[in-house]
Amino acid sequence: DGVRTPTAARISSEINIRSYAWTVHYAVLTAIMLVGAYLRLTALNRQSLWFDEIDVVIRAQRPLTQVMHTFVQQGENGPLYDILLALWIRVAGISEIAVRFPSAVAGVLAIPVLYLLGRRVAGPTVGLIASGLLAISPYHVWYSQEAKMYAMVVLLALASTYAFVAALETNRRVRWLAYVVVTSLMFYTHVATVLVFAAQSLYA
Repeated sequence: DGVRTPTAARISSEINIRSYAWTVHYAVLTAIMLVGAYLRLTALNRQSLWFDEIDVVIRAQRPLTQVMHTFVQQGENGPLYDILLALWIRVAGISEIAVRFPSAVAGVLAIPVLYLLGRRVAGPTVGLIASGLLAISPYHVWYSQEAKMYAMVVLLALASTYAFVAALETNRRVRWLAYVVVTSLMFYTHVATVLVFAAQSLYA
């Protein structure tokens, strides 16, 4: 009937090509992660703490009961970050490296989360490009090396958006619950993240 059927050799060749392409893809992603981690986790003590960082560290050294009170206190931009930093410095100390380390970790984690978001929305290539751009972004590197809440804000905003897209696609209760939890954490990290919620609502 003139219809050509693929041979076993051709099918095997196509599978090998796809397998090689995915191997290269994940190798590039690994390299992006390593570069991003290197840029954020090294030289954390290159500069001394500046005024805003010192203010945050001083606030985090208060008794935990006072730090916890910031959750219900008006005018607090990021009470969740203060609480996490307060718990962390009781273990790690208050050196430049110690107080900036949580932000650096948050900055590193934002890279794969952006990859997952980009991959879910527009495909693996877009996810790879987006994560690569974030890995070398000088602004993101800068804020990932600062004892402030901004790197955590980016991480939670990306995680919230990923959970939101997943919930819209599947409409599963567990996905919506994950979205509510992550978004609530985002709100408690910085009040301005309400703009992220507004953008998500417009997207929906």
